[in-house]
Amino acid sequence: MQLKKIQKKGCEWFHLSDGKNIIYCEPLKYELGYYKISSVHKPCRECGTGFQLAEYERLTEKSVSNCLQVFAPNWATEKEIKVIKKYSSIDEFLKDDFRKDSVVSEITIN
Repeated sequence: MQLKKIQKKGCEWFHLSDGKNIIYCEPLKYELGYYKISSVHKPCRECGTGFQLAEYERLTEKSVSNCLQVFAPNWATEKEIKVIKKYSSIDEFLKDDFRKDSVVSEITIN
C-alpha cells in the first residue's frame, strides 16, 4: 500500500494519507513499537480534530486501510457526526499554516 507520510521536522508523530483520507499516528511512549491511530477532520469546537480509533503493535496494510476509511467511530454522538467536516484532499490538509514546515514522503506499508 503506497501512502503519503506527512511529518513535521523534529516530531515523532505523523499523518498518513491515501491522497484523500488522512489519519494521525503517534508512537506510544509506554509501549515500544505500538502506535495510536486517530481519525482526522477539520477542527471544530464540538469534537476537536479527530477521534482515537485504535492502538496497534505495528502499522499494517489492513490496520491502516481500515482506519483510513473511518468517518467517525461508532461511539461518536449524533451531534458530533453532524459537525464533522473531512478534508477534501491531502492538498487542502497541507494548506494549514501549522503544516507549512511538514515534510511529505512516499512510504509503503505491507
